[in-house]
Amino acid sequence: TITQLVSAFVADLDLAAVAGGQAGGDFQIQEVRFDRIDLSLEPTDGALNLNMKVWGLYIAIRAEVDIIFGIDITVRGHMNADPNINARLNLAADGLGSMSLSITGAQVQMDNFGYNINNVPGEIEQWFEDTVVEAAETLLTDALNGVVVPNLFDPGALNQELDLLGKPINMNLAIQTVDIDPSGMRIGMNSTATAQNVVNFGKAVRQLGG
Repeated sequence: TITQLVSAFVADLDLAAVAGGQAGGDFQIQEVRFDRIDLSLEPTDGALNLNMKVWGLYIAIRAEVDIIFGIDITVRGHMNADPNINARLNLAADGLGSMSLSITGAQVQMDNFGYNINNVPGEIEQWFEDTVVEAAETLLTDALNGVVVPNLFDPGALNQELDLLGKPINMNLAIQTVDIDPSGMRIGMNSTATAQNVVNFGKAVRQLGG
């Protein structure tokens, strides 16, 4: 999930614009790496506080930039930062047996931010630094909503196959309630068990609810 987050962020990133032109069709990510991820989910009243730190994020790019009058130049550069992401993760039963997730109050801080576009004077880069930081923070927030939230909870986990004395039993779970407070998160569920091959019908082997 974290790799998808970084990939989604990089896919929309346009460092070439800081050179004063518009990126053309040839925009390539040449390298993406990061050192480690710190991630925590802390229960509070009604939600989980999500805190994530990406250490040593490094992105190298190559792009064709239209400077003026259709003149294109090849721009190479890189960006590095230690993004720190904070958000409130809201979870609730969706009434259909699954769980809905949404993020509110997402904030991104680009700690230790720096970038360099080859052959562009440092003074020009400084003019655009606030713009690049703001764009990066927005992209990470969008990636958090579009990538992390859908992957935090897999609805497929509600359907499990259990082994009972060597025979498979399908267990289907339906989420009824989700309660969160500082002591933790509690999920109330209903379940249905189904035997794949019923030999002798009876209370123990037909569908069991509740």
